[in-house]
Amino acid sequence: MESAHATQRNGEAGAAGSRTGDLEALLAATEQAAEDLKSRAREEVDAALADLTTLVAELRDAADRLEERLAGIRTSAGVAAPAPAEPDHMRRARLVAVNMAANGATRAETARYLGERLGIRDREALLDSVYESLGGA
Repeated sequence: MESAHATQRNGEAGAAGSRTGDLEALLAATEQAAEDLKSRAREEVDAALADLTTLVAELRDAADRLEERLAGIRTSAGVAAPAPAEPDHMRRARLVAVNMAANGATRAETARYLGERLGIRDREALLDSVYESLGGA
């Protein structure tokens, strides 16, 4: 009876070892598949970024050519060129300043925020126009 019991325990140990080995093999295969997927995804992202970079460069070139054509047309028609647009970071700063001023922030609070958070150094003219437009100083 004891040998039958020992055989049963050995059989269970063998089955458990086999299941552990199967699980380890499955885990290793899953990890490899995940690495393969990540690698393919990186390659696709890199290819997409390269395509996007090329498209952006082509758009910039086309925009530059259009600007040159417009400048030529303006010159031949005797029309003055429009004033350059405000840079994006200044438009963003103006929007933040208007929002802060409208919500009751003091000029000093707004100036500090624009300097610390947005890195705007020359804030005085911006703050003058914002606070004057809202009727405050």
